[in-house]
Amino acid sequence: PDGRVGWMGHVCQPVFDAAGRFLGTRAGNRDITEHKQAEAALQQQLGFLQQVIDAIPAPIFFKDRSGKSTGCNKAYEDYIGLRREKIIGRTVFDIYSPEAAHLYHQKDQELFGRPGVQQYEAQNTGADGRLRHVVFHKATYANAHGDIAGLVGVVLDITERKQMEEK
Repeated sequence: PDGRVGWMGHVCQPVFDAAGRFLGTRAGNRDITEHKQAEAALQQQLGFLQQVIDAIPAPIFFKDRSGKSTGCNKAYEDYIGLRREKIIGRTVFDIYSPEAAHLYHQKDQELFGRPGVQQYEAQNTGADGRLRHVVFHKATYANAHGDIAGLVGVVLDITERKQMEEK
């Protein structure tokens, strides 16, 4: 009546008599405009957060409690040479060499066993094929119930620093 455009949720169900004969339908409408606007705002916020994470120049990754990747940023994609679609849902054993995967998995399990923050140095081969010296900074995160749900990690490439130290 006021001329505004909105969303309506429509529910319709058939009505039958005691003998099972179809009599017609019963329907109801509900204004779901606020719900749809909230959904759109949430999607916009999620998109913004991914843009912010992608803008961070250090490789960042997220894993669930089972060790499967749940997300990453653009720098991580570039660092390992795989697109996000090839990373999400996979474990370190699907992505890295067996030696590196074993170490990363072991460190993840240690972190889940003692939640908090973890830091360690490692070597791996980047997407460019060169051996890299890196520092992993990882931390666990909790779900809404306070249970450990996964971990987030940042990879810092210290190859140049190591080379300078050797010289």
